[in-house]
Amino acid sequence: MAIINKCANCGSTILFGKKDGENQYCNDTCMENHKHPGFCADCIAETTDESPGGTYTLNGVGTRLYGDAAKCPVCYSVIKRKWFCIIFIPIFPLKRFRIKPVTQKQYLGRRITDAMIQQSKMRAASNSR
Repeated sequence: MAIINKCANCGSTILFGKKDGENQYCNDTCMENHKHPGFCADCIAETTDESPGGTYTLNGVGTRLYGDAAKCPVCYSVIKRKWFCIIFIPIFPLKRFRIKPVTQKQYLGRRITDAMIQQSKMRAASNSR
């Protein structure tokens, strides 16, 4: 058995990590993305094609994603809000998105409308029981 392995999702070198069957992952994010890459059909139906784009801060000023609501039991995506921040403090709320982490530094995103947020939260809550 090799002491140093590669993550089955992102390919980074790992000493320890999460093991699922024959695959080893550097963290939960990589394991969840490898199990279900992309969004599930329910999350696609609840969202639009609009992407959140990138987030960027310089000296604490810029945009960031905050929140972690309604985790999908199938594809593991969550609802986050994009904020304009000053000194990393959220100042102006922007739009909400369903975010699917791909690696620690990459994500996929689809806009979720206010009308669909409650339905999405109810779906996540009913499947988590």
